[in-house]
Amino acid sequence: MRKNGFTLIEILVVLVIVGVMLVSVAIKAFPDERQVLRQEAERLALLLEQARDEAFLSGRSIAWSRQNASYAFSRLNAAREWTTITNDQILRLRALPPAVEITALRINQVKVDPNERLVFSPSGLNLPFVATLELHGHRINLLGDSAGRVQIKDEN
Repeated sequence: MRKNGFTLIEILVVLVIVGVMLVSVAIKAFPDERQVLRQEAERLALLLEQARDEAFLSGRSIAWSRQNASYAFSRLNAAREWTTITNDQILRLRALPPAVEITALRINQVKVDPNERLVFSPSGLNLPFVATLELHGHRINLLGDSAGRVQIKDEN
């Protein structure tokens, strides 16, 4: 004779499945500092490569510059002046996530002033660079080679 209801094993299996789902949702909804820093590094790496490609395809230099809590891309105009790109959905002004900082930029192994621009040449050949992002003591470096390819390297 079969009784209606669930066995203890069936209830435990359902609880385990619900627990795993809740943990995965919590991880996505509340990423830790390293994940936030890694996501921003990946975003910036893709944007820098996009700027390199855009400079090559358009035949006009594009530069990246960091500001206090943001970064922007500029294009060299006909008067040889840098103009911030505002009408592009990809290479627009972007704010950094809270507490994320771009703490250093080295171009061709030389630490540069915070106001210095990283320039992507239309020739496709660029100076190698290292940009350091930091969040509460965690650091990630973006390593750009002379072809403009960007790799991400965790420092700690």
